[in-house]
Amino acid sequence: MEYSDRELEAICLALAKDADPLEAAALREIAENYRTAAKARPQSRFGVPHILAIAAAFYVVWTPFYFLMPQSDPSPFPSGEVEQLTGFVVTDDGRYRTRTYIFGPRQVFEDGRRKWDYSDRPLLLYKDTTPLPREAYEIQELNPLNAWRYVTIRTPSGENPNKDGARYYLVAP
Repeated sequence: MEYSDRELEAICLALAKDADPLEAAALREIAENYRTAAKARPQSRFGVPHILAIAAAFYVVWTPFYFLMPQSDPSPFPSGEVEQLTGFVVTDDGRYRTRTYIFGPRQVFEDGRRKWDYSDRPLLLYKDTTPLPREAYEIQELNPLNAWRYVTIRTPSGENPNKDGARYYLVAP
């Protein structure tokens, strides 16, 4: 059972009448606290109707802006099977190297058993949507000991590919 602050104040004052002087003083102080709490506590009138009104206003205001703003196209993407390359590490000769995981050996199932296919397929390296010349990169041959292969590049400007703002993609057309 819950009591309001006024009811608790009345209970404390009633108990203070029959209590010894020390307990009565404490109960009167508690009653005073309940009296001031009732005055100080703001009555919130914010509820579900207000939330629904705010949501409706947001919908009415935002929807026209959303449809009237120019829509930007997502960044262009090379066609084919694509892996974005990240995490380049500088090599001793000034080139940059990273790993590719998608273009490792393929799993082939024959006679209910898994086998690894190490046959190579042509891969191209793109900087954003522009293919790089074959001299600008080197792709490691497939190795039965690795589930990945290394891609080593030399950027045309010599910049770090992690920081030059371009995206590098390895693509199987």
